[in-house]
Amino acid sequence: NKKIERGIYVKASDYLNDLIYVYYNPDSFSSLNYLSTTGLLLFLWVILMLAGVYISRYVAKRLYEPVSNVYNIIGDSYPGEHYDDILFLMNSVDNLVKDNKKLHEIADKNKLYLKHSFIKDLLTGGVEHYQVESGLREYELGYIDGDCLCVVCEIETQKDTKTSMDYKEIQTLKGVFLSVAEEYLRCSIPCEVVSIEKNRFVIITKKLDEQFLNKILYGLIDESEEVYGFSLTMAVGKVVTGIYEINNSYMSALNLLEYRVVIREKQIICAADFEKDGKSSYYYPVDVEKSLIYNVLEGNAKKCESILSNIFTVNFQELSLDRYNIKNFKFALIATIRRILNQINQTEEDIFGENIIDYLEFNTTEEKENIENAAYKIIREIVKYVADNSQEKKQEIVKHIISYIDENYHWDISLSDVAQHFSLSEGHIGRLLKNDLNTSFKKYLNERRIEVAKELLLDERNLSVNEVASAVGCNGAMTFIRMFKKHTGVSPGEYKRMQN
Repeated sequence: NKKIERGIYVKASDYLNDLIYVYYNPDSFSSLNYLSTTGLLLFLWVILMLAGVYISRYVAKRLYEPVSNVYNIIGDSYPGEHYDDILFLMNSVDNLVKDNKKLHEIADKNKLYLKHSFIKDLLTGGVEHYQVESGLREYELGYIDGDCLCVVCEIETQKDTKTSMDYKEIQTLKGVFLSVAEEYLRCSIPCEVVSIEKNRFVIITKKLDEQFLNKILYGLIDESEEVYGFSLTMAVGKVVTGIYEINNSYMSALNLLEYRVVIREKQIICAADFEKDGKSSYYYPVDVEKSLIYNVLEGNAKKCESILSNIFTVNFQELSLDRYNIKNFKFALIATIRRILNQINQTEEDIFGENIIDYLEFNTTEEKENIENAAYKIIREIVKYVADNSQEKKQEIVKHIISYIDENYHWDISLSDVAQHFSLSEGHIGRLLKNDLNTSFKKYLNERRIEVAKELLLDERNLSVNEVASAVGCNGAMTFIRMFKKHTGVSPGEYKRMQN
């Protein structure tokens, strides 16, 4: 056999000398071809694998780069080792979602608080006419504009409830009742419900059919007595032509409430029960009442006497009120005095002592001269009490307020909580802090929290920012970081590095 080409062989015949056999053996060529092809494919596979690994690493790096950037940003706020970046980010996102939910809840509560503050200002006449329209739009109150009225509801605890429950339980039950009452009323009539005093709340609603409105109100009265053990007395104020005049309806309802002593058998008192034709109304606008209250609380005796002199001159000399409106005017003054006593958190006995007879006479007399003389005496007594106790007592109250904040900053406390703790109005506490310390409640609370947070960041280095935030009473790390940066100019993580 002789090979002459790849796979081609020649062979001479053993019998015929001139005969030569030529044959082709493909197996030899296929074997060689297979081996070379396999080697090439293997080489290509290795190259592709290496390229795939490189491309995968490159793509993974590019895809992970945003994650890495987010990790670097968030990780700065949570010092310590994080063994699983993705798990850490997932937990961080979960915390952010929770914080965002809390922020929405806080925003909703704050919006509700601002809405109620706006309504209270409307009731007391503290909103300028040009501000009403923007307030109605912002707080979506347009649906009660137009002909509307105000119902003042006073809650009184029944004897059985008083004997079976302590004060805190009664107050908690009142809170539950008010929530249920608001839900019941909103389902029945277009209205807004706002609590104005410890035992009073106000309903503002559109002008409705009198029988229908009474049916709704009596339903609430029955519910309060049978389920909660409270007695309700309601005064329905006069109808006014727009929400900007609602303070007139509110004042008329407050005046009507004073008649509950005379008409004990009625639980719903309406202006129509007392209206008489041809009678002049008394003069006592809201801004005059607000000025009188302000000057009493400031201890300004001369200004108070000037205001009283003016309103008595107008009502008793210029208007020549009849007995019916004299009584209404006197009840309006009594309501003012009670508001002043509530503001300073004192009772009639605390203020007048042995001179309580002047206050009692003022409540019972119907003679112009006696009303005027008794009113002067009462206002003088209150102004004297305020002047004698104001500065020292204010400083003592501020001291207790600051002590309360210092002891409770690590809780989620609000100005409302402080006001409730000291049985004072939120506005009064705000004025005390402003006048005595030139600060606000929120500002002092945040500064106290930042002060403690700085100490924790340096002394307790193992604590995460989230743990520090929780320790100083903040709702979540992001809220704390924003507050910290606002007051210090740097984030908590940066502050810790700077101190190191």
